[in-house]
Amino acid sequence: MAKCPNCGRKLSMFDRKPECPGCGVNLLFYNMEERLMAEADKAEAEHARAQVKYDHLRASFIGSKIAVIRLIASLLPIGALMLPLCSVIYSDGTTNRINAIELYKYLSSADIGSIFSSVNYFSAALGCLLLSAVLVLVALFALAASCRKMGKQRNVILDSLAVLSAIVSAVCLSEFSKVSSGALANVQSITFGIGAYIYIGTLLLLLGINIYISMKGLPVKYKQCYIGGIPSEEYFKLVNKGTDIKAIHEMMDKALRDIKEQKSIEKEAAEAAL
Repeated sequence: MAKCPNCGRKLSMFDRKPECPGCGVNLLFYNMEERLMAEADKAEAEHARAQVKYDHLRASFIGSKIAVIRLIASLLPIGALMLPLCSVIYSDGTTNRINAIELYKYLSSADIGSIFSSVNYFSAALGCLLLSAVLVLVALFALAASCRKMGKQRNVILDSLAVLSAIVSAVCLSEFSKVSSGALANVQSITFGIGAYIYIGTLLLLLGINIYISMKGLPVKYKQCYIGGIPSEEYFKLVNKGTDIKAIHEMMDKALRDIKEQKSIEKEAAEAAL
């Protein structure tokens, strides 16, 4: 059951009028000014929090030279997958160069279950390569959270796993190529392509950049936000300490007066200079 915010009288469902039957205060407009100020404070506080997130996001991608270099380096492994990763030489002398596109065509037309039904060098090489590619994509999206807690460590771990998966894939493919003639019909040999070396190289480069960033950190340029004229960080400190809202609003009034006076002084100085 609702109560009157002024006198505390319990209001029944038959109290249809906007005024309290006990004290006569208008329930619709009671403390309207305070409620509007509270809504304004809430809106400005949400904007301040969103601004911090935007500043972190910008710092993670384009906030500094090292962030831009890392973003470019994060895209290089994807481009390397488009290069020939290996070459399959058949007994009739023909050669088929395999890259990510050819691999996708093969997987889309092949029976995935039969490929991974038994563990062998071929399935291990293919699985580790796919895992490495997925980790590269995950690491790219994870850049958005680089400035959050454990963000820099997360990037290093993802890159390390991607490098490890790529190396294991290369080792398994090398072992598979030794027995490929007996495992696949008409296959004479399998050799690594330039794309494989560039792919692992770009992963190592990206890992090195993220290790450097984890040690040095990313510079974050925060845009100053105000809540009722008070710097947002000061406002949040006051709220967390449990400062009375009326005292905070008095500080806001003083801050806004000071800002208004400062603008007036600057305007008079500019007019005097003309």
